[in-house]
Amino acid sequence: MICHSSKTLIEACDRIQKNILFMVLKSEAAAIKFVSEPARDRKYCLVAYSRLLAEYAPLMDRDTVSALVNSLIEATCPKTTTVDF
Repeated sequence: MICHSSKTLIEACDRIQKNILFMVLKSEAAAIKFVSEPARDRKYCLVAYSRLLAEYAPLMDRDTVSALVNSLIEATCPKTTTVDF
């Protein structure tokens, strides 16, 4: 997605099975939060998935959109367990 666009990835996946990328995203979107090092790769990942969501949300089912949005939020604003005063 980063180098060749979301459209290229979707078309390649659709050659295997129609909408398979969205099916995989539904179950694996949570893995986005584990991309953390190097910082550049994390930024690329967040931008690529955000752009995919912005461009193709109408083609995704509600559960996939929800999983992707939740994962992007968690990756961008991770929950903290400690409070500093």
